[in-house]
Amino acid sequence: MLFGERLKSLRKSKNLTQVDLASILELDKSSIAKYETLKAIPSLDILMKLAKYFNVSVDYMLGNEASVILSESTGTLKIPVYKTISSYPVESNWEIEGYEEITPQISEQGKCFAMRINDSSMEPRIWKGDTAIAIECNKARNGDVVILLIPGRSAICRKYTSQSFGAALISLNPAFEPILVSETNSDEAFKILGRVIEVRAIL
Repeated sequence: MLFGERLKSLRKSKNLTQVDLASILELDKSSIAKYETLKAIPSLDILMKLAKYFNVSVDYMLGNEASVILSESTGTLKIPVYKTISSYPVESNWEIEGYEEITPQISEQGKCFAMRINDSSMEPRIWKGDTAIAIECNKARNGDVVILLIPGRSAICRKYTSQSFGAALISLNPAFEPILVSETNSDEAFKILGRVIEVRAIL
């Protein structure tokens, strides 16, 4: 993700306009628009101000890594919530919608990320709009609920079941057909991105 895209994503996560952010940082009204469209490059001082305001690293502002933020007041970690996932590896071009707090106990299980559920395929267990907290992995055990990427589509959430012919990716909503994958073409048919360990509902 380029700097301009990262800045835009962070700004939107706080529901700020370009003018709002410029005012907060005491910058010219048009500066944020120029940064987001890469018509201007911020100085190191401004880059550090942006990173401090959004509570992320300068490296993250430059688009080089997914940011995990330590909350000093609560001792928890904040992980990015991705609106859509359309490519691999994790973080390459994913739009961050916000952040979710996780405990150190959860983070100790592995590198975590979160994804907003965009369909009703896993209802009534996981509802559209819920946030799935997942641990990055590329393999699943029988019965795991996983986030997976299918070529040509955004990532989806399904229950993984091992079958004699390969695997079945099951929806809990009967309106959605299972996705059947043979063992010989499983690598081309889908890629597991993470195992869901927690689901958070919108109240």
